[in-house]
Amino acid sequence: MFRLRSISKFLCVVVPFVATTTLFAHASGHPPANPYACVEASCGIPHSGAFDQLVLGKVVSTGTDDAARSLFRRMRAAGYWQALPADEALFSQNLIPIVIDSGHGNMTVLMARWEFARVPLREGDLVRYSPHNGGVEPPPADSVAHKYWDVDGCALVLCRAGDKKCASFYVPGIYRKRDGVAISAVTQKPLPGVAAINPVTMFPKLPPH
Repeated sequence: MFRLRSISKFLCVVVPFVATTTLFAHASGHPPANPYACVEASCGIPHSGAFDQLVLGKVVSTGTDDAARSLFRRMRAAGYWQALPADEALFSQNLIPIVIDSGHGNMTVLMARWEFARVPLREGDLVRYSPHNGGVEPPPADSVAHKYWDVDGCALVLCRAGDKKCASFYVPGIYRKRDGVAISAVTQKPLPGVAAINPVTMFPKLPPH
């Protein structure tokens, strides 16, 4: 198995990153029957590369090996992820799909399996997903491992499932990583009337006095 560079989960922070891909987002606000069948308009998987904004929300499900392989087959059949090795088993060994309810529909993102094994995500956990911070988390030197690193991101548990007091400090949503402005998953344009968050602490920003 190709393993990505080990790094503390606390180094999964946000830096500016230029998006070069069109993303998919589930527009109806209702989860699809199969949350991993998300090639067309049902999740946040980009054509290539990692989803490049912050996602704050509760874990709906984590993918099994079969789910990861099915997702890989669908994306490859649609012409995406062509830079990744064609071996679906290798994909499943390295990456796990995570479905997050952002409060505006489900988003499916990818996480390295070695990282998931260290801090498993559970259904109902409140998590923050972000793309990699190349400044403190340089990509692996191995060329194949680098390809997987390019499409996954960092998922950090903020509150465990059932911890309502902890969860009350956060507002689920999709936020611009550079400044925490709430954005649409479909257009990536700001959402009027929705408060921004601090992109480091994830807490809502206080209104100016």
